[in-house]
Amino acid sequence: MSVQLNELLKLDILSTFKVIAGFDGLVRNVCKVGILDHELGEHIDTNFIEGGEFVLTNLLFIKDDIDQLEDIVRRLIRSKTGGLAIKPLYIDSIPEQVLKIADEMSIQFSCTILSIMKILLLNL
Repeated sequence: MSVQLNELLKLDILSTFKVIAGFDGLVRNVCKVGILDHELGEHIDTNFIEGGEFVLTNLLFIKDDIDQLEDIVRRLIRSKTGGLAIKPLYIDSIPEQVLKIADEMSIQFSCTILSIMKILLLNL
């Protein structure tokens, strides 16, 4: 079963999520949740291959090199990720270039970045 990202965001548990890029991607279907906690480069390509994942991360693994976020977002877009939620514990802001990529690609692939994340208990 899959559900559109915009429908997920209507759930009470997600009421504090704030979409900051990729608005056209809100119609993407999400069929599962994935955790991005250490993957970089080709590891993203091999671990997020099925598409439709709502990816959660706090970016701890790149907190000292936020420039890697652009590559991560591009790879998640190629993997047809349904959405990306970033809990801002270790970074202060998302680089403007990353937001621009998410906006430009959202019509075709979508990479909706959410700036606040709660613990999710979803039955998809």
